[in-house]
Amino acid sequence: MNNTSTLATEPTTAGWPPAATAALTAALAFMLPQHGTILESGVQEPKIAYALAARAIQVVRLNLCQHPAHPPLSMKVTGQPETFPFAAASFGGVYTINAAKSITDPHQTVAEVRRVLEPNGLYINGIHYEVASDISNSMTVGWEIILKRNTIAKQKEPQIRLRLAFETALRESGASVETVQICRWSESFSPRQSLKTIAAQADRWKTSAELFEQCLHDYERWLKAQYADLDTRLDRIREITIQIWRWQ
Repeated sequence: MNNTSTLATEPTTAGWPPAATAALTAALAFMLPQHGTILESGVQEPKIAYALAARAIQVVRLNLCQHPAHPPLSMKVTGQPETFPFAAASFGGVYTINAAKSITDPHQTVAEVRRVLEPNGLYINGIHYEVASDISNSMTVGWEIILKRNTIAKQKEPQIRLRLAFETALRESGASVETVQICRWSESFSPRQSLKTIAAQADRWKTSAELFEQCLHDYERWLKAQYADLDTRLDRIREITIQIWRWQ
């Protein structure tokens, strides 16, 4: 096997409020099998695994650097393997957060998850994203108008494309899914942050650097026309849902 089967993700829990981490932990503790061992893959922050282990759930963490501060006795920490270094049917459950971000071969990854799961085991993927709102939609509309005026094709978010491909591979493997909303919260941001986010995505758009810079300049004008001050403090909504995948 090669490293395409590793469920490695970017750090996704560090900026969450404590209540969000607690809500996801409680949902995992309720949904995951109560027997055997659980595999956590690709979650850099150890908070969720520590909290599960504190509930007497045996957790193995994969593809992580060790966090030595007060590790619960029931949790083992591996190195950074390129594949799942476990025998078949080793775990009653596997969980990840935003797993699709780093997957290059969804079908191989699904096969690897199924291999290490016990019969009737569960795979749970937590998804953390921004909820569309009047504010975020207005900012998106402004950028799309500018792209259209410059005949630049709109691109689907790479993260959305990866997630859809991963979900398709899971369904094609025969898995069914139950989706559960876990929690929502608001956090502060500004029009300037929106401008910086788009500026960092230059490679997403098939256009020249000069035209992209002009589009950014026009977008800045759009934002100033709406909010006057690019540092105006706004609220955006974030949400965590979990997808519970089962094979019959």
